Formats: sequence, C-alpha cells, structure tokens
Amino acid sequence: MIAAIGRRWGRVPVADSSRPPGTHFAAWCMFALALLALPPTRDGVGMVRDFKSSGDLPHSLFREAVDLLPGARKIVFVRYVPGEGCQPNLIQNHPPMATALEWIVNERGTDDIRLLRAAPHRTPYRFDVMTNTMELLSVESAPAPP
Repeated sequence: MIAAIGRRWGRVPVADSSRPPGTHFAAWCMFALALLALPPTRDGVGMVRDFKSSGDLPHSLFREAVDLLPGARKIVFVRYVPGEGCQPNLIQNHPPMATALEWIVNERGTDDIRLLRAAPHRTPYRFDVMTNTMELLSVESAPAPP
C-alpha cells in the first residue's frame, strides 16, 4: 500500500529499473518508523529537562531569595557548614563585578570586613547553608581590621 502511494505521488515511476526492488518500500518504512519515534523522543527530552531543573532547585531557590532582598546593590556572604565535603556551590557571579547588582561570595570570617569596607555602597547579607536562612549584616558593628 505504501509503495502504491509512492507511485501515485510520482516519486518513483513504475518502470524505473535503476533501483533494486523493495528499496522504495524500505524508504517508506523508515519514514514511518521515524514518525513513530518522534513522540517518545520528545517526551524523553522533556523528562531530562525536568530532571535537570529539579537537580538545580537549591541554586534557583537561592537566586530567587537573593533577587527578593531589599537594596539595589547587595553582597551576600555564603556560610557553608565546616567539615562538610559535598555541598551545592551557590557562588555564581555575573561579570563585570564592578557593575553587578549582586556579589555572592564565600564567608571568610573576620576577613569579610575588608570586603565590606571596600564596598560600603552595598547592602551586606549572610546566607547560612545549613539552616537556609538569610540575615542582614551591619558594617558599623563589625570590628576594625587589625
């Protein structure tokens, strides 16, 4: 039946002897198989996309929280649990840093004061990975660097 449709559309003349018999039928079968494979392939791509986006959930929730923080220019110190090896890396900055609205940096304890004093126009926050909490920091209450 598929070969008859092919002949009717004029793709291959009936008396064409340049092709071996059955080639045209095989081409139509391959076309039909390709059409049948499209929906499962589309569904598989969607499943992979959903799986990847669910694995990126900590990053997307963190970026959403940073975007909702008050202040035009922000600096967020990320505090990781000491001694924990495998944690999501939330440090993702967009260059150039001089014009970036948010700076997301690792918390380095008392060394953070130098960065806070170098960028006084930025609103400082601290994000604790263990408790998933964000707190506003005060530059004035920070001790002077030695």
